[in-house]
Amino acid sequence: PRAETRACALCASPLAGSSFAMASSAQLAQLLEANDPQQIASYAEQFELAMGHMGADAATSATVYKSQLISYLRARDLDRARFLWKRVPPAARGADGEVGALWEIGKHMWRGDYRGAFTAMDSPAASQWSAAAAPQVAALRRGLTDHVLDLMGRAYVAITAADAAAMVAMPADAFLAEAARRGWAVNGEGAAALVSPTPQPSTGPAHDLRMNQLGQLTQLVAQLD
Repeated sequence: PRAETRACALCASPLAGSSFAMASSAQLAQLLEANDPQQIASYAEQFELAMGHMGADAATSATVYKSQLISYLRARDLDRARFLWKRVPPAARGADGEVGALWEIGKHMWRGDYRGAFTAMDSPAASQWSAAAAPQVAALRRGLTDHVLDLMGRAYVAITAADAAAMVAMPADAFLAEAARRGWAVNGEGAAALVSPTPQPSTGPAHDLRMNQLGQLTQLVAQLD
């Protein structure tokens, strides 16, 4: 069966309204511990459809919203992330500053400003992520780093370690270690080293780059202009 049609047992609760909200904390805690963004998003969507937010206090509601938001960001499902942000009521935004901090990341991702997204992850407002959010933010960082490096492999013939490292907000030596892991050629040492990225082998059917991928490549190159 297709992944999106598989129902998580924890997401299949028939509870509604305040009863759903009362059962939410333990269920969501289990999902957050498993750190599976698809199941977290599915649960949060069920929670919303069952009117769980109406029976929940602002703090619980904010926890569900921010878990749903970061799950969409991890999947780079930016349309859903954007519309979710528009639905989050002021009470939930005010109850937990991480909701707004996460959307700051989302806004940069929406614009294709990956450097800004990494900066937002490390901003003073987001420097102390909660125990529930920290593992998800770390997973978002890893996923976004891999995505940007994959784009870099398609967009550049050569780039300095300093410029490339700045795009993914990591020290030059950490970037060079990642470049070596990917088998990229490196000429020189330190931040001034010239790196020759190569595209990762495609895991999907062979086809030309789609228009949205071309747009992402263009945005990535423009960040150095």
